[in-house]
This record gives sequence, C-alpha cells and structure tokens, in this order.
Amino acid sequence: LRSNFSPGMRLCRAILYKFLIVSILSSTSSRGFVHSTPTPTVSLGAGMEAQIAKAEAMNQDANALFKNSLFDPAADMYQRAADLLIEYAERGEEAACPTLCKCLSNRAAALLRLGCHMEAKTACDLVLRLDPAHQKGRLRRAQACECLGRLPEAMEDCDTLLTAVGGGAGMGQLVLEVRRRVQKLLATREAPGLEYNPGHLCNSAMTLRLYFHTPPP
Repeated sequence: LRSNFSPGMRLCRAILYKFLIVSILSSTSSRGFVHSTPTPTVSLGAGMEAQIAKAEAMNQDANALFKNSLFDPAADMYQRAADLLIEYAERGEEAACPTLCKCLSNRAAALLRLGCHMEAKTACDLVLRLDPAHQKGRLRRAQACECLGRLPEAMEDCDTLLTAVGGGAGMGQLVLEVRRRVQKLLATREAPGLEYNPGHLCNSAMTLRLYFHTPPP
C-alpha cells in the first residue's frame, strides 16, 4: 500500500506522525506526576522483531506496576516501551503498530488514574490515528474527554464504540456507563438556568467512581 502514495503524501504523513509523537513525548502532567525517562534512539539497523519483543516485555512489566497501583512508574515504562517502536511507525512499518498502540493505550489508562486527562487524550489520539478500530484506545479517549468537559467528543466516541461492540457485557457495558454519565451532563449543560461546571468531574468522589470502571491494561 505504501507504494501507492506519492513521495509528497508519504512526507506529509511522516510529518504528521512526528508532530503527534513529539506532543506526547513533550507533555508532562500539570501536577508533576509523570516524567518520561528518555530512551536511546532506535538504530535504523536494529531488528524490528527484537524491538517489538522488548517492547512487549516492558509492557508486561508495566502491567504489573499498574496492577499494584504504581501508576506513575507504569506510565513511564509504557512510554519507554512505545519509544522503541515510534521510529518504525514513522517509517510506515505496520508490524510495529499493534504493540505501539497497546503501549500507548495502556499509558493512557495510567495517566487517567493519575488525573492527567489531556495527556491521556493525546496518547489515545495517536492510537486511533494508527488504528481507528482500537477499542480500549477509544474508550479511554471518551473517559478523558468526559473529565475534560469535552462532552460531544466523548459522546461521539461512545456511539462509535457501541456500533462496533454493542451494549452487552464487558466492553459494551463500560461504554454504556460512560455514555449515560455524559448524556446526563449534557442535559445539565443544556438545561435553562443551570450553570454547567466541568470542574466537578475532578473531585475525589467522581474520580474514584470513574476510575473504578477504567479497564486495566
């Protein structure tokens, strides 16, 4: 498929990926929670399969941190795993994308637990550009948009995901829970005489309730 793109189109795509990737790498939590540790640049001669295997192993280690509620180091390790594959994605190597998307989506889950909603959305944006059908990436972006008060975007992601998975148990149930909250907030925003204040989404009670339903990696 890459041979069908003109050199100009390939250059534009590479520039777009570079812009999105730099925005993720340079973003830090406004609360100072997340600090990504620099990872050595991947050599163009490095074996892609070996780098994917290494990223998968680091992702598993980060999952263990996540399950022990060590969200800050987990987010850092997910990012370092993603760093191993970013250059391959920039070069259009599709084989690197599934593991890269998994690492970035899991990083978004850790960032949501830390309250870093904009960084989580940015990570999910890149996941969905690489793989628009990525379910966890879309769910986590809907949750991030809910917390940011970007309710129409959250609703759109929920509806897109429900079309794909339905409203049954598992992922469908999680999406329905987010959609119901967003729908209620939209009604409050549109009701005459009521002032909409998205800041209430960040209080401790709502944070606990929201994150309790965030699926683990």
